[in-house]
Amino acid sequence: MKPVFRPGARATAPGVGTVMYGAFGQQSLAVQRQLHLRKCGVKLALTLGHPLASRVRAAVASPDSINEVMLPTPLQETSKPQAMGGALLQDYMSGWESQMYEYDYYVDEAWVEGELPKELYNCTLCAGGPGLLNAYGAPVRSPSDADGMIWTLAVGPSGRPFFRNRFVRTGTFAAEQLAGRRLSRGLHDRGAPDGGLLFNPLDLGFRSAANAGVMSWGGKLYALSEHALPHEMNKNTLDTVGESTMGGLLQSPGALCPNFKVIPSTLCPPAPARAALPSSTARGQLPGREVLSLPGQGGAGQQGRVMGSAAGQRLVVMSSAQSGPDAAVTLLELGESEAVLGSTRYRVSSCIARTLTDFLVTDNYYVLLQPALSLNMQRLAARYSLGEVSFAECIDFEPDRPARLHLIPRPNSKAPARVLDVPPMVSPLGVNAFELDGGALLVVDLVGQEGSGAWRDMTTMMAGYYRGQPKPELTRLVVDVVGGGVASRVVSHRSVERGALVAPQRTGRPHKVLYAATSGNEDAENWGPPQVISKLHVPPTLGMPFAGLATSRTQGRGLASESWYPGPRCFVGAMMLVPKSGGQGEEDVWVVAMLHQSDTQKAELCILDGAAISSGPVCSVLLPHHLPYASNLHLVPSYLGPARAAPPGWKPRKTSGS
Repeated sequence: MKPVFRPGARATAPGVGTVMYGAFGQQSLAVQRQLHLRKCGVKLALTLGHPLASRVRAAVASPDSINEVMLPTPLQETSKPQAMGGALLQDYMSGWESQMYEYDYYVDEAWVEGELPKELYNCTLCAGGPGLLNAYGAPVRSPSDADGMIWTLAVGPSGRPFFRNRFVRTGTFAAEQLAGRRLSRGLHDRGAPDGGLLFNPLDLGFRSAANAGVMSWGGKLYALSEHALPHEMNKNTLDTVGESTMGGLLQSPGALCPNFKVIPSTLCPPAPARAALPSSTARGQLPGREVLSLPGQGGAGQQGRVMGSAAGQRLVVMSSAQSGPDAAVTLLELGESEAVLGSTRYRVSSCIARTLTDFLVTDNYYVLLQPALSLNMQRLAARYSLGEVSFAECIDFEPDRPARLHLIPRPNSKAPARVLDVPPMVSPLGVNAFELDGGALLVVDLVGQEGSGAWRDMTTMMAGYYRGQPKPELTRLVVDVVGGGVASRVVSHRSVERGALVAPQRTGRPHKVLYAATSGNEDAENWGPPQVISKLHVPPTLGMPFAGLATSRTQGRGLASESWYPGPRCFVGAMMLVPKSGGQGEEDVWVVAMLHQSDTQKAELCILDGAAISSGPVCSVLLPHHLPYASNLHLVPSYLGPARAAPPGWKPRKTSGS
C-alpha cells in the first residue's frame, strides 16, 4: 500500500500509530482513521470505529493472529427502506469520500463469504470512477470533476481474488500533484479552480479527469473521461500509459462519450428494405440534420459500409464534438481485434455536444436522444465570466421544448433516418432498444428525467433534492417508425439514477426482465439514492397497442418481481450482469454489485443469483477499506493479477516513506 500524494509533512493520528504522508495527510485522517496491519507483506486498512476494533488492536501485538480478525458479515434485510432525510443523505454522501491510498493485496479467505461463481474464475472485474473528491483544501462540487481511479479484482484458477487500485495519472493530475493545488477547471467549478481571483473566462476547455468508467477491448484497458480522449492503462499493473486515440480511431477534435456498447455480431440489419418515407424526411435530407458518409466508405445517401465481419462481439463507441451550434457525432463499430467494421458520421443540430451521453443499438439503428437542454448565453456572458456560476449552471432545461429522438441508420441498413419529437426530458443513460413487427415499431427503454440533475452541486445538496423532478425514472418510448408517432410511459416510480441492465444476450433484442439499483420506495413524488437491487418484469409489449399515440408522458408501474434490500445504511453502486455457463434465459445471470457500507466506511462486492434476487448474495467479498462509488463495472475474461498464486515472500510495490 502506498500514499498517492507527494512526500511532505507526516501526520500521525494520536494513539493510532498510523503515519500518512503528503500535503493532505490531515484531511485523509478526517475522512478515515486507519490502523495498518501487515500480513504477507500487505498492509490492510481497518477502521478503528469498527465493533471488532479491540480484536484488531490485539492482532497488532501478534501479527500471526490476523486470520482471527473477522470483518462484518454481509448486511441482511431488516426493515423497509427509509424515507429520505438528513441522516440518510449524509450516509449516502459518505460514499463520495476520497480513497487516499493505492493498494495491492490478496483477499484473505476470511473476507469471502459463500463461493464465487465459476464464471468469474480466470477473469478480472474492473471498475472506474471518481477517486480523489477531497483535495487541495476543498471538495469538488461534482464527482465528474474528481480525478479518476481504476481498481481491479482478479480471480485466478484457485478462486482467490487479488485487489489493486491506481489513480489515473492524467496530465492534470500529475501537474496538480507537483503544484499542490488545482490548476485546471472542471465543468462545475466557479471561477478559478484553486479559488483565486484570476482566471480566463474565454477558456472553455475542461479537465480530462478519466473518471467516467473503464473499458477493455482488443487486449487493452482504457480509463474513460466525459467527452475527452480515454487514457490507456497497463492492464497488468494499472500504471497509466497515456492519453489514447485508440490507434488513431479517435481523431481530434472528437471526444469519446462516457458510455459504450458491446453487442453480439448477430445484431445486424436485415436484407430487405422497407418503404421509404416522404422525401422531406428521407435520409440525408432531414431539415437542419445532415447525415454524412466517411470518405471512401460510401457514396451519397449511404451511412458507410461494413468493412468485414467478426465472430463473437462488437464494440460500439460514440464520439462527439462541437461544430458551431451543432454536435458532430461519429459512431464506430469495432471487431474483437479493433478492426473497424463500420463507421457513421451524423450531425445533430442545435445541440451541446457534451449533453449527448449515451446511445442504443438495434438491428437497423443507432438510437440517440437529444435532451431538451440549451446554453444560456446571457448567463454565460454576465455571470460565468465573473466566476459567479459554473459552465454547467449555464445549461438550462427547457420544459416547453421537446426532446428529439434520432434514429441513425447503421452501416448497410436500408432504413431511413428519422428525427422524432418526444416529451421534454433528459436521458443520462440508455437501457435497451429493439425493433418489432419487422422494424415498423421501435421500443426504447431509457432513464428519463425532467431536468438536468447531473449538474447538481454536491456541496450544497439537501434531502429536499430527492423530491419531485429531476427524478431519474425508467421510461419506455414506443415509436411508430413509419407514421412518426411516439408514446412515452414511465415504467416504474422507483428512481434508477444508475440505469438498468438487461441480460447481455438480449442487447438490441426484446427483453422481459430488467435489473437495476433502485430507490427504496416506489413513490411518484419522493425518491432517494439507490438502496435496493430490483428485478423488474417489463414485457416487450408494455405500452401497446399502438393506436392513439401521443407525445405526452404517461405514468405507470412495472412489476417488481423480486428485490433485495441490504440494509438501512447500505447503498448500491455500480452493477453488471455475468451470464451463467450454459444459461439461455434472461434470468440465467449473476448480478454483480458494489455496496457502500456507511456505518463502517467499507466496500463490499456482492453477487446474487438473477433467478432468486430476494434470497440475497450467494457470495460476498468484504474489502477492508472504502471505495468511492464507481461509474461502471466491466469484466475482462482473463486473469490480470500478479501471478497464478502468491509467490513466497511476495510484497506489494512501495514508495519511499510508505
